[in-house]
Amino acid sequence: MSVLYEFLLAHDDMSEKRTNGQFFTPDDVAMFMASKSRQFGTGIWIDPCCGVGNLSYWLVKQQRRPEAFLLNNMKFVDLDDLALFSARVIMATRFQKKESSLFSKLEPNFIQGDFLRMDEQARDENGLSYDFVIMNPPYVQTSSRGLGFGSHESRDMYAFFLERAFKSSRGVIAITPQTFTNGARHRSLRSIILNESKECSIYCFDNVPDTIFRGFKYGSENSNTVNSTRAAITVASTANESAVGCKDFLITPLVRWPSRDRALMFCRVDEMLGRPVTVEADLFPKVPKGLEDLYDELCETPVRLCDVVIKHGEGEHFNVPTTPRYFISAAKRDLSRSSMARLTVGDRRMAKLAYLTLNSSLAYFWWRVRDGGMTLSRATLLSTPLLTGVNVDTRTASRLIQRLEESESSNLVIKLNSGKGNENIKHSRELIHDINRLLVPAYADALLQLHSNSSLADSV
Repeated sequence: MSVLYEFLLAHDDMSEKRTNGQFFTPDDVAMFMASKSRQFGTGIWIDPCCGVGNLSYWLVKQQRRPEAFLLNNMKFVDLDDLALFSARVIMATRFQKKESSLFSKLEPNFIQGDFLRMDEQARDENGLSYDFVIMNPPYVQTSSRGLGFGSHESRDMYAFFLERAFKSSRGVIAITPQTFTNGARHRSLRSIILNESKECSIYCFDNVPDTIFRGFKYGSENSNTVNSTRAAITVASTANESAVGCKDFLITPLVRWPSRDRALMFCRVDEMLGRPVTVEADLFPKVPKGLEDLYDELCETPVRLCDVVIKHGEGEHFNVPTTPRYFISAAKRDLSRSSMARLTVGDRRMAKLAYLTLNSSLAYFWWRVRDGGMTLSRATLLSTPLLTGVNVDTRTASRLIQRLEESESSNLVIKLNSGKGNENIKHSRELIHDINRLLVPAYADALLQLHSNSSLADSV
């Protein structure tokens, strides 16, 4: 029923569907999120953008007495009255057991309205007192509409939902895009999360080879009908009045899994939660376990790519494709593609180090920890550390550079995008591993794993 509703809604008005940024929560995702409710105490839950209630359905289903929980511990809010009505029908028909008139008794629990516009007085008038929030808010850019959100610079509706949830409840479970972990415009939101929560765990998910949102983007007019959002699930208990700041912050790297291991991923993803050494509003770094010391070392490295790149003059030229998936490469040869950064390094010694670094796993690691979005921004690329203090064997370095140059011809690949071919260089894993061993031998094996299509490789 839920999927059918989403399909009909999308095809009834494709443009509105796209504008509202509504994405259906898959059952296994909803089950995983609902399972996290067990770490909270008893209280009233609200789904402030419930749609037809798939997320809340699994929260109710996991309770010892679902019917009583639905009647006494759940509130539903949505702008769409048809969605609310559908949700009430689904909930009542699925969980009715003892209450002969459950559908009617549930009516006060389903409120049509805009959660973002419901201030304290409006919530009291609507009987909308609650303790915890579970939600999949809209993924669409908008303004804060004069509502005074501290995260107004984000211009993302999901950010406003997160802010309100953190400030108005004792606990939050939410699935959103993972861009808030690093985007500059989300700095205020990250500050709110750190200040308002006492415990916070963030699960970050990549979109290859499998993606969190299964199925199709109903209503999409694009030839690619797969919802490829890189999502994050945030689970947080908010601070009481006497607490100051988050005392327990955990975050996963960008998790990857093949579709066959989807169930295993949800079973093992808690094991991937790590405690970053430094968590500040500037960035929530997504560092894989075992690479924390390397990340600290890179953060303390004084020389960055931006320090050696020149705007004018003679030097070595590198072409860096800016749509990474499983690797980042830098080519001396010209590449026929649309998305690419062209860099020039004047100093010969620095040019060799930059060439090796950009084709190793280091630049890719740096991007995934500090960004990991759809593209490699020039700012992130230029911030790549160069390990100038490492004693590199010059003969080995020269041999590796020669192998890279040869690989630019033998490993040229072409990927079609909108009917146009985009060239890239896909170096062999052996070559990348050898460069890793030259630059950071202690982390060479762990870094190579970043290029795998599964974060579960050690577990499978």
